[in-house]
Amino acid sequence: PQGLSARNILPGQVATLSPSGAEVSVEIDCNGALIAARVTAAAIRELGLAPGCPVHVVIKSAAFDPAGIGTSRSAVAI
Repeated sequence: PQGLSARNILPGQVATLSPSGAEVSVEIDCNGALIAARVTAAAIRELGLAPGCPVHVVIKSAAFDPAGIGTSRSAVAI
């Protein structure tokens, strides 16, 4: 992706999709580091996301939980 103000862009693959009502929890494997995100079920359908699908995780630094930086959590929720 180009032309974005976000400076943290990580390539990865969808690892898991866990539907919960109108939202879906998505885990993305970024070279062994798991990133968790919540998106709408409609976005999953529109983007054609499925386990193994290549994606880019675009993170604005303001989205990080400062208390979690430097911890050994296995997944970071955004």
